[in-house]
Amino acid sequence: MEPKTKRKKYSEQPRDLQSAVSILQKMGIDKFEGNVPHMLLEFAHTYSQEVLDEARSYAEYAKHPQKIEVADLKYSPLPIKPRGRLAIDAYDEKYFSRPMSVPSLCELAELKSQIPIPPPPAASSTA
Repeated sequence: MEPKTKRKKYSEQPRDLQSAVSILQKMGIDKFEGNVPHMLLEFAHTYSQEVLDEARSYAEYAKHPQKIEVADLKYSPLPIKPRGRLAIDAYDEKYFSRPMSVPSLCELAELKSQIPIPPPPAASSTA
């Protein structure tokens, strides 16, 4: 279904909006409603702001200066994570759910399959 609002040309849009449209197009999404790039930008802004606030909280607790460095926000395979990475992990665990593993799903399905289905209720006759 075509959106009712007329879109501006790509070159007339703000740079951030162009980036959101570009991300959608690189993912193979060519048709979308006009507010989808705005929603994507709002999500990215909110996520970034909350992760940085969380990192700032960790820095204050650790009695570090209130300076969060770029290196703190990059991925770290080390067991001791930088403040920013810890904030990202904490935020992700709080607001996003991970899909269950296949073995866990199979185990759950096996347990559910062992429970017998109750018989249907008897039809009551009303005369």
